[in-house]
This record gives sequence, structure tokens and C-alpha cells, in this order.
Amino acid sequence: MIATAPTAPKAFDYKYQIVQMYTDAKKSKEFREELLTWVRNYGISGAWYQTNKDNAELIESSNKLREGTLRNYILQQHQTAQNSRAPFSQQLAYEGYKIYIAEFPTAATNGDMHFYFGELLYDMNKFDEASHEYKWVVDNAKESKFYGKASENIVLALEKDLPTDQAVQERVGKTLEPVKMDTKVDLFISTGIWYANKFPSSEKTPEIKFRIGRLMYQHNQFD
Repeated sequence: MIATAPTAPKAFDYKYQIVQMYTDAKKSKEFREELLTWVRNYGISGAWYQTNKDNAELIESSNKLREGTLRNYILQQHQTAQNSRAPFSQQLAYEGYKIYIAEFPTAATNGDMHFYFGELLYDMNKFDEASHEYKWVVDNAKESKFYGKASENIVLALEKDLPTDQAVQERVGKTLEPVKMDTKVDLFISTGIWYANKFPSSEKTPEIKFRIGRLMYQHNQFD
């Protein structure tokens, strides 16, 4: 059916049935391949979507099924990665989040998925990328249940990327004149100030203020 009429409305269901055939744990590789093929081929840029785009009910139901199936798979992969800390498992979850965000940029759960992606990236020591995902939540999902935590985690991720005390000392040298901070330090300080003003009662705010003050002292910026 799929081969003879790949853009027929029912082709979507037939392909989904094939995906479901591989849900057995022993066929995880095949399931992943079939799932990702199904998600991509029946997306907005695919021939099936373009042929059936005027059928609003069909498109809505197909998008909902694609989104939910992929999201559940990614979250399962992420849970596996959290439990094992294995680079292979982390990479599978990483690739899954990338595909999800590209395929479903307006999904209702996008704020949650960006936050979870940030958590995965943090665990992978990809702190710069993690900070971008947390910032996406702050900028685009202000009603998210993770808004406050994402705000805090931006600062924590940026702090992880700061130069060491030794690196700062080598950069400043013995001068007593104010020394220009590098980009990562500047970004941490500006974000930390934003957080402290936004969440003055947070238990993290005193720690962040202390860290900011120390960085400014290390760079001879006393004003």
C-alpha cells in the first residue's frame, strides 16, 4: 500500500503500524530507524503532508501522533541516559531532542522539552549549549512550570564555563588597573545580575552575588 500509494491518507497509518512492529526491546535499533523515518517523512516538508495538507483533521491527528510518539521515545532514552551515564545513551537522547525541536517547534510541550534537553546537555558537560536551552525556556515559555528552574540553571551552566582562578590570575597579572573581562565572564555577570534582580528571595541569589563580586575583584573592578 505504501509503495503503490505513498501519499494516500491511509499511508500514514500503515507506516505507523510498521513502526509499532519494532517496539520489542530486542529490536530497539530497528524501532529507532523506523520511528525517525516515519516522523520525518510525514512532516511538513514531506510529500504526504503536502498532498493532504487541506485535510485539517487528518493533519492535526497525524501531527499529534508523531509528536507524542517521538516525545515518549526521547524521554525514555533520556531516562536511560540518566541511569547509565553512558555516552552512547546520552548521544541517542541528544540526537532525539535535536530532531524533536526541528520537527515540532510549536508543540505545546516545547518548553518542557527544551528544559529537559538543557538537563541532558548539562549532564554531558555541554554547558554552553545547556545555557542556550534554558534561556529558550526563559525567553519563550514564561508560563512553563520550569521557568524558575531554567532561570537558575542558565546561571549555573554559565558558571561551569568560567575560567579557573589560575587562568584569571594569569590573565590579570600583577597590574592593579581594571582588566577587561572575557566574554564568558561578562555573560555570567550580566546573567547573574539579571537573575538576582528577578529572584531576589531565591536561596541561590546570595551565592551568585558573591561569585559576581569575586570575579569583579579578581579583575580589579572595584566600582
